[in-house]
Amino acid sequence: MVYKRLQGHLDKRDQKLCTQIRSLEIVTKSQVEESILLFRCKQFSFLFLFLFLSICLGIIFSMKEEYIDSTIIIERNETGGGTKEVELFMKNDKQEIRYPFIVREIPYTKKQWEEKVKEAMDYVEKVMKGDNTSLDAVNRNLVFPRKAPNNGIKITYETNHRTWVDENGNVDVSEIKEEGELVEIDVIFRYEDFEEIRTYTIRLIPEVKSEEEKEYEEVVKKIKEKEENSLYQIQFELPNKIGDYIIENTKGWNKNQGVFLILVLGIGILFFFREEEQMKEQMNERKEQLLKDYPEFIHQLILLIGAGMTLKSAFIRLSENYKKKKQLTNKKHYLYEELIVTTYEFQAGLSEEEVYRNLANRIGLSSYKRIIELLIQNVKKGTKNLIEMLIREQESSLEMRKEQAKRLGEEAGTKLLMPMILLLGVVLLLVLYPAMCQFQFY
Repeated sequence: MVYKRLQGHLDKRDQKLCTQIRSLEIVTKSQVEESILLFRCKQFSFLFLFLFLSICLGIIFSMKEEYIDSTIIIERNETGGGTKEVELFMKNDKQEIRYPFIVREIPYTKKQWEEKVKEAMDYVEKVMKGDNTSLDAVNRNLVFPRKAPNNGIKITYETNHRTWVDENGNVDVSEIKEEGELVEIDVIFRYEDFEEIRTYTIRLIPEVKSEEEKEYEEVVKKIKEKEENSLYQIQFELPNKIGDYIIENTKGWNKNQGVFLILVLGIGILFFFREEEQMKEQMNERKEQLLKDYPEFIHQLILLIGAGMTLKSAFIRLSENYKKKKQLTNKKHYLYEELIVTTYEFQAGLSEEEVYRNLANRIGLSSYKRIIELLIQNVKKGTKNLIEMLIREQESSLEMRKEQAKRLGEEAGTKLLMPMILLLGVVLLLVLYPAMCQFQFY
C-alpha cells in the first residue's frame, strides 16, 4: 500500500532497477514488474522498523536531554525541504518561555525556478494519464501529483467541469456520450512568489465494461437491494453466493494484530539499503564476468567465421552450444544468456543490424559496443578483412584480461589482509604461550 502511494516518486529508481533485473535474468515484462514490486515491498517493510526504533531512541534521548550554555547552530532545510520548527527555550531569573522558532528553507533563485518548473511540468505530463492509454481517451481516474520528485514546487489543479473531473483526478464518465467530451485542466505550479499555469485538454470517453465488471456490478446491485428491503430491521441476511461470486464477511483488524503487523514489517529496515547493495554487487559480478568472457567470445567468432559461417549462424551456434553446456554444468554466463535473447530476436524476424544493436545496448560495455560496431559495419558494407580486425581486437582484449586479473588479485590481497592479521595473532599466541607458562618470576 505504501509503495503504491509513493510509486510516482520512485519512477527513476524503478527504471534503474528494471534495467538491472533485465540484465541479470531473461524475464518477461510481467515478471520484471513482479520482481520490482517484491523488491520495493521488502525495502518498505524494513522502513517500518527504522521508524519504530527512531521513535524509541528519541523518547530515551529526550528523557536525558540537558541544556548547556553554548552557541546554538540552527540548520536550514535544503530547497524543497520545507520550513521546520526549532524549539527554543528562553529563561531568566523570573520565568522560562518556550518559543517555537520557524526556520524557512533555502528558496529557489529565478534561474532555479525556471529549471525546476520545467522538471515539474515534464513529470506531470508523464504521470497524469495514469492507467489511461493517453489524454485523448480518458475513462479512468487521472493521477494528479502534488509535488514532483526532488522538487519544492507545489502543484494544484483546476478543471472547467468538476462533475466529470475533480481536483483530485477522479473521473466520472457515467454521463459521457459515445463521441466524448473535452475538459480543460489548469495545472498551477507555485513556489513562494513564483507561479506558472499550464492548461491541458483531455477527451473523456465512456467506459467500456467487460463481462466480469458487469457481473460484479450486478452482484453489488443485489446486495444493495437486500439492504434496502430490510432497512427497518435490526439484522438482515445475505446469501453466501450470488452468481459466481462467494460472499464472505471478513472481520476487522484487532488493535493488537495491527501492532504486531507493524513490528513484523519493521524488522526489515536494517536491510533496507542492503537489498540495493546486493543488486549492485550482482551487477558488478555480471560486469566482471562479461569482461572475462570477452576474449573467448571473440576467439569463438574468429573460429566460426573462419570455418565459413555467417555472422548470424555463428551467433546461433554459440547460443546452442551454451544451452547444451548449461544443461551439463548448470553454470550461468550472462554473455551467452544475452546471445540466447539474440537468437530469439533472429527467430522473431528482426534485421541483423537491429539485433546486434539491441545486444550492445543490453550488455552496455564499451568493449562489446566496439566489436558490435565492427559486425554491423560488416553487415552493411561488407568487410574483407573482418577476421584480421577480430584478431587485433582479441589481442587487445587479452591485454584487458591481464589488467582485470591483476586488479582482481590486488582486491583479493586487500580482502585477505584482515584474516592474515588474525592468523598472525593466533601464531604469536601459540608461540608465546608455552614460553610464558614456563617463565618464572623470582
